[in-house]
Amino acid sequence: MTSPAPFLRCAVSAVGLFALVSAAQAADLSSPLLFDQGLPGGPSTIPNIIGMGFFSPTDNFALSTPAALNGIRFWGAESRFESFWDGTVSIQIRSNDSGVPGGVVLESRELTMIETAELGAWPVNTEFEILLVEANFDSPISLPAGEYYATLKANIGTCENVLNLYWAQSSVGLAPNGLIAGNCGVPVFRLGENFPFQLFGEPAGGGADDGGSIFFDSQFSQDAILYEGATPGVGSQVLIAGRRTQVGDNVNNRAERGLLGFATAIPGAEARTAQLRLTVDGKTGDVSGLGDLEIYYADPFYGTTAGWQAGDFQAASTSGTPVATIPNSALVDAAVGDALWVDIDPTVVPLSGNVQFRLQFANRTDGDNGNDNIRFGAGGQSSSNRHERSDLVVEYDLATTNGCGLNPSTGGSPLLLDPLYSLSGADGQ
Repeated sequence: MTSPAPFLRCAVSAVGLFALVSAAQAADLSSPLLFDQGLPGGPSTIPNIIGMGFFSPTDNFALSTPAALNGIRFWGAESRFESFWDGTVSIQIRSNDSGVPGGVVLESRELTMIETAELGAWPVNTEFEILLVEANFDSPISLPAGEYYATLKANIGTCENVLNLYWAQSSVGLAPNGLIAGNCGVPVFRLGENFPFQLFGEPAGGGADDGGSIFFDSQFSQDAILYEGATPGVGSQVLIAGRRTQVGDNVNNRAERGLLGFATAIPGAEARTAQLRLTVDGKTGDVSGLGDLEIYYADPFYGTTAGWQAGDFQAASTSGTPVATIPNSALVDAAVGDALWVDIDPTVVPLSGNVQFRLQFANRTDGDNGNDNIRFGAGGQSSSNRHERSDLVVEYDLATTNGCGLNPSTGGSPLLLDPLYSLSGADGQ
């Protein structure tokens, strides 16, 4: 993760000209336009604005061939009666799951925001000033061809209703309409309106072996703690992991195993390297007598469903041997907050669906009738505590292509030579 970058305000004229910003500050969107959702719908047709604090505005976009995204332009707004926005904004990219946001493809990338123009008062509500905002990505986001959802969210760090930065809506765009998600806990998406934005980048072509690196967060709906029952080696109970999963044994000398699931669909991609990052969330007792931590995997999941089942404790793994092992000494020495990085054989990571990893000690129990376990962050951690989750980090290659470029979406308005949207006669013009 990069360190937070400030939202940079630049002086602008009242008639909506580009701001005079230094070359070091200005967003460089000289790369080809890859997707165009269009402009705000106009003074009489802009239906609303959605705050990017408590809510997470989300809309879909399409790439006709693989590409490396490197910048975004969107139309936003800022309240004249709230404190100036000086925080950071992140973009998240999800797959398209039958018209709604699916699995996370890119969890979070902070943007260096450049306010390039103030375009006058919002016609529906003059409390708000319209902004044209541009941002470079700190490194390219490589994606295969396909349809995705992009979410813009103000990094407020809490679940407070802080709404002093907004994303404009429009009456036109790529179907279906944009979606809005709550910013706290597990996202719940609901239909909204389209959000005008443009994406820039470089298409993959000429046989180039393009690729990238992605953090996959473990999935709240799959992460679990698996408990052994009275019969050794047989699970009797499963507990939703929530913020953490754990591995060890208990006062009855029965084993506890951890389960982490990852939605890893990147069509047309092949994993080059893979690492599992386990973030230590807590420790109880003494795990030194439990042996090394062994990591097994199942493609696509343990048992008969990706959901929680007690039988996942003993369900067969795709491979009968661990795909990775963490020495016991590393677990004993680890402190809360430490990240344990584990190399995973990339061939076991299917970039076409889902994979689950089961964490278990080499020894079922140390026989001391004590609670001895180590806990790792799981998918229930809030987005503001993303650093406390566990991740699967994959470097991947995309299938080669002979394509020469991308065609902008026809769902939005045509791109204007001057992309500034002028509200003639509006307050401040």
